[in-house]
Amino acid sequence: MTVLQILRLLAVALLLAAGQISFKLAADALPKTDKLQGLMRWPALGWLVLALGIYAVATLLWVLALSETPLSRAYPFMLVSFTLVPLAALLLFGENIGWGYALGMVFVLAGLGLVMKAS
Repeated sequence: MTVLQILRLLAVALLLAAGQISFKLAADALPKTDKLQGLMRWPALGWLVLALGIYAVATLLWVLALSETPLSRAYPFMLVSFTLVPLAALLLFGENIGWGYALGMVFVLAGLGLVMKAS
């Protein structure tokens, strides 16, 4: 796998994490009652549109990445987003991830390293 392929796959994972953060910001902007109607008002709607736009760009980049990288080699990079989102939740929203969760994320990244080495 080339450096450009790896960077493209990491960009997809980063975009997916950014999309999840935007979805959370949209959810946090909803009123306590009538949440569905609240989705159609600012700022929730703005965060929702941003999240969907980020996901659209990530999808296009993913398709480009898959045009030159086997799916079996590309898909493990999605694990990066599974570690970035909880880290962002901790830093941006003050959510607790605990030691067991953090250790699990280290194992996930170690697994990605093993997959890359096997490439």
